[in-house]
Amino acid sequence: MPKCKSVIVGGGSFHWGPGLIRDFLVTPELAGSTLVLYDIDQEAAQSNLRIAEQLRQKAGIDVSLEVAADRRAALEDADYVVLTIAVGGLDAWQLDMEIPERYGCRQTIADTVGPGGLSRALRNIPVLLDLAREMEEVCPNAWLLNLTNPMTALTRAVSRETSIPCLGLCHEAHHFLRGLEEVLGSPADEMRYTIAGINHCIWMLDLDVNGQDGIALLRRHWAASPPTPWDLSCWRSSESCPSERGGTSPSSSRTS
Repeated sequence: MPKCKSVIVGGGSFHWGPGLIRDFLVTPELAGSTLVLYDIDQEAAQSNLRIAEQLRQKAGIDVSLEVAADRRAALEDADYVVLTIAVGGLDAWQLDMEIPERYGCRQTIADTVGPGGLSRALRNIPVLLDLAREMEEVCPNAWLLNLTNPMTALTRAVSRETSIPCLGLCHEAHHFLRGLEEVLGSPADEMRYTIAGINHCIWMLDLDVNGQDGIALLRRHWAASPPTPWDLSCWRSSESCPSERGGTSPSSSRTS
C-alpha cells in the first residue's frame, strides 16, 4: 500500500482516539505513512499524541505522528479524514435526554433517532459540511470516514451536499458477533454471515456456523432460555435476526 496521510478530526477524543491510533499503528501496510491529530482541544490532542508515541514504540512501525493546531493545514493533501466529534459535548447530550423526558419521551442513548437524534444531527451537520467543503479545497480526493452519530443523517448530508466521498463506520456488527459468540459458543471467525441495514438498525440475513444454520441455532437457544442480550419482540415475526439496539430509540414513559 502506498504511503498515505490520515487525519483524525476530533483527534483528542478519549472514546475513539486511542483505539483508532492503535489500529493505525498495528497495520503494517501503513508503514511510512503520516497520522495527524487535530482537535479544538489541543491539550486532549497532545494527550493522545503521547499515547500514540508509546504505541508506535511498542509496535515498532515507522509512522510519522503529528498534532496540528490549524484544521486547514492538517487537511492539506490528506488521503483519509476520520471524524470523531460531538458538537456541544456531554452537556448538550445531557439536554438531548433530559428535555424530551420532561414530556414523556425517555431515551437511553439519544444519538440516532427521536428528538435526541434530531437535535444531535442539527448540531453536527453544519460543522460536518463546513469540514467537507474545506476538504473540497485542500484534499478533494480524500475519503471522509465518519464515526460521529447520527451516522445515517451525517453521511447522507455530506454525500448530498458535497463532492467528498463519505463512508460511515460503526462497530455495531462486531459487537453483535461478540454477543453471538457468547450465545452459540463458537468464535466469530468460524461464522459466515450476510448483514444489511442502516446504522443502529442492522439485520443478519443469514448465518452459517461450521456448516450449520446459525439463525436456526439461535431460535432453538432462545426458545429454551431468556433472549439475553437481545429483546426478540421484532425478531419472532421475521426470518432474519436483528441486532438489538433498543437503547438508541425513544420510548414513551410517564414522568412526574
